[in-house]
Amino acid sequence: MVPGGLARRTEVPVGLVPSSILSVAADKHADVIVICSHGYTGVIRWWMLGSVAAKIARFAQTPVLVLREGGSIPEERHPGEQPLHILVPLDGSDYAKAALRPAALLAAALAAPGQGALHLTHVVQPTRDAKGLTRTARTTARTAQNTQTAQNMAREYLNATIRQFSDSFGDPGIAELHLVLTSSVTLDDDIAQGIIRVAENGGDGEGDEMFGGCDVIAMTTQGYSGPQPWVGSVTERVLETSHLPLLLVRPRA
Repeated sequence: MVPGGLARRTEVPVGLVPSSILSVAADKHADVIVICSHGYTGVIRWWMLGSVAAKIARFAQTPVLVLREGGSIPEERHPGEQPLHILVPLDGSDYAKAALRPAALLAAALAAPGQGALHLTHVVQPTRDAKGLTRTARTTARTAQNTQTAQNMAREYLNATIRQFSDSFGDPGIAELHLVLTSSVTLDDDIAQGIIRVAENGGDGEGDEMFGGCDVIAMTTQGYSGPQPWVGSVTERVLETSHLPLLLVRPRA
């Protein structure tokens, strides 16, 4: 047994490292794969994150928790302490929502005996004037109004998602986790950077919940649709540039 009463079992498979890890995870019906990357961050490419971590994160059917070498480790909370926050960026699609349940279970497990929390965010890209259009007071006001409308719609979407989550998504066990649920809408030209900013610094204010940042980011690895589609590279770019642990979830078809 290891500290915390968890059972431990070791296994040394023979073969290519990524495929062997994925095979063992499938055979043992693992709930999550935890792996440490070798800390390559910045503007370098996804494949340089570390070939083993990258391949496992890309192809695993099981949620993958990627930790940073020398980075922060989520720690347990005690009653009365600030909850352990997991940030879940949402893009309006059901695929993105697939990260909510694994994130909730992880938040509750990591925070015990204290409280876990989920912070939902949606990044709105500011509306820009059409290229070549002469800027006038009227067009500037219209552009600002369009951006504000997008932010208001995003807040309504996040509030509706929280209400749906509070109804447990049909899973009574979720309600028993007693998680704190908050949300914020952030404005940024770069979606990945907007996500990282919220994760590291907390909400942007402007009527949104303020807190001191998140302990983990939880995102899906594919499937982007909805009112403001996100390209598939967003998750990869967050993984490339953030120093926070990242929970990667592959939605089921």
